[in-house]
Amino acid sequence: MIADFLISNVEGMMYDTDEIRYTTAKNYDDDGKLTGEIVEAEPTPYQKTASCKKYEAEVGWYGLMSSNGKVITPPRYSDITAIGYDLYLCKTDDVRGEVLNGKGVRIR
Repeated sequence: MIADFLISNVEGMMYDTDEIRYTTAKNYDDDGKLTGEIVEAEPTPYQKTASCKKYEAEVGWYGLMSSNGKVITPPRYSDITAIGYDLYLCKTDDVRGEVLNGKGVRIR
């Protein structure tokens, strides 16, 4: 790490939810009258935006940042993935990692 206070990139993160999205398709006849409605559930997971962002200080080194730009953790992780609105899997290498909340506190 050359300088831990320099940031080269900031990314928002998305996480999967268990929510199901429903869409409604309406059918009309030639006169424009409604003849029926079909409600369908989208098969793909619905995603939402996590409360924190990840920043990159040096190529391949990431840290957590609040949505208003406050640095929460130093850039000591090889990757960060949002797993909930305020939960993050922070990988220390290809195999190991820890789960942190949006304040940088480890969840056990």
